Amino acid sequence: MERKNPSLYVTKMTKAIRKNRIYLDYLRNDRGSTAIAPYSTRARSGAPVALPLDWKELNAKSRPAFSVMEFDKWKKRLATDPWVEMLQVKQRLTAKAIRDAQT
Repeated sequence: MERKNPSLYVTKMTKAIRKNRIYLDYLRNDRGSTAIAPYSTRARSGAPVALPLDWKELNAKSRPAFSVMEFDKWKKRLATDPWVEMLQVKQRLTAKAIRDAQT
């Protein structure tokens, strides 16, 4: 994907290179790699809770951060399921898309 469209995709971890591109994190694609699930706390002391963000929050001047100790401030987010429409989307990968991904 990166070779076919380097202006859209990047596999280098360097943040400066990723600006305005989608980072393809192939390094997390093995048995020992981990990821943080939504609404999860982190193992590191003081690290923020992983919460889904609203689209308008992505363009905010400062990055929203949520701590366990401030649960009362963000618990209302638990009432909204950001993926509620996901199962209603009917789509399939085309044969062309599959071929393109393999080359």
